[in-house]
Amino acid sequence: MALAVACLTARLVTLPPVVAAADQGGIDIVRSQKITASNQLRFVESWVAVSPKDSRNLIAAAMALAPGGEMAASRVVAYSTSDGGTRWAPARTSAGNLTFPDSTADPHVVFDELGSARLAVLQPFRNRVLLTSSTDGGRTWRPLSGVTGVLDRPWLATSHGGLTYLIAKHNVDVFGGPNGDLVYVARFDPRRNQFLAPRYFLHPNIDRNYLWSTSSPTAWSPTSLVVPYVTFDIPPRDSSMAAGSWWTVASPDSGRTFSAPRLIGSVVIPTDPWEAAKTAILGRLYVHQDARGNPAFFFAWVSYESGAPTLLLARSADAGRAWEPPSVVARGAPGSSIGAFNMAVTDSGTVGLAWYDFRDDPAKGCFQLYFAVVRPVSRAIDSRVISQRPTCSVTPFGKPRPERFANGGDTLGLVALRPNSFMVVAIEESPHGWSLLAHRIRHTLR
Repeated sequence: MALAVACLTARLVTLPPVVAAADQGGIDIVRSQKITASNQLRFVESWVAVSPKDSRNLIAAAMALAPGGEMAASRVVAYSTSDGGTRWAPARTSAGNLTFPDSTADPHVVFDELGSARLAVLQPFRNRVLLTSSTDGGRTWRPLSGVTGVLDRPWLATSHGGLTYLIAKHNVDVFGGPNGDLVYVARFDPRRNQFLAPRYFLHPNIDRNYLWSTSSPTAWSPTSLVVPYVTFDIPPRDSSMAAGSWWTVASPDSGRTFSAPRLIGSVVIPTDPWEAAKTAILGRLYVHQDARGNPAFFFAWVSYESGAPTLLLARSADAGRAWEPPSVVARGAPGSSIGAFNMAVTDSGTVGLAWYDFRDDPAKGCFQLYFAVVRPVSRAIDSRVISQRPTCSVTPFGKPRPERFANGGDTLGLVALRPNSFMVVAIEESPHGWSLLAHRIRHTLR
């Protein structure tokens, strides 16, 4: 079912600023701005990118679900702002609004070092990725092009040397089962204006470890690429919980060859469909480089520790070769869930994390947006709730049910700004659907 383009037009509404109380750990909401109009659409799986040339220039993307909420009726939408998030405009092409086909999902948008943007979306029923680019900060976009052979969620990464990579999951029939999934890596050739033939990485012990998904890659130097992914044990050790591991593979030569897998940490998630739908499955890798160019790697993920959903943060001081034991950023009560989350790091090394938290009403699947900062030296954690109202996982008819997007999808938009500020692009319940909001957040020491 097609979505009417008119429904995707942004209504520029400024919400009143929310002033943080003094007991909120120094986390202030500077401004909350609605990006999308309150209509019958439901937005999920948000993402946001900020231009390295102008921090006021941001691009937000998300999936829009028509009433009924089925994947076949989904379509990716994108918006841009040039004033730091006060006004957002829908993406356009030379012929009008940028319109993706029905059944598009999993948007990921990045800027390169020159300020050009790239947007990738998945056509899940065709194993295909659609790509487009913009040279004017996301206001206008080139016609769509396609890359085939991608099974699940595309990721883009851009390096300081101007390289762009497409990372995803690819399926091959090994041992007659689904455990033959590969890490797919393709590098963009600007001279040909296309992606080169992909390289593949097969996780060892595929008879005992099922590759579930890749996650946010990073190209932290001109030729260095690091790709995280998660595997789960075959067969499961427990009928109610699935146990697995987070790994990275690194390429020193622009994706031509890869290291052996490097273990980050273990993960445990519930197998119950309703609980799994509310739980974050993807991790987030972020590389922060100091003034001398020394990299510090951060990786965040959700795991059920002693039966409680826990948001974990690990660090590596040697480019991901070895990882410190993870620290706990947030822990829910048994029976609650932590949904989609994201992480970003400011120039000063302050880590910001945003996530959907079900702690207040786990039975109905209602979540709120939480935000935390981890201070760079003391590693003390400040946190607070950001959303003004809970968002509930219900059908358009108002009845809770297990569904694919109970946690708001698998992604949540977050970028670091200057100085010690962040922008979160998240979903929040409105009278007729789920709207897309941009929250400008500032952290100060108190």
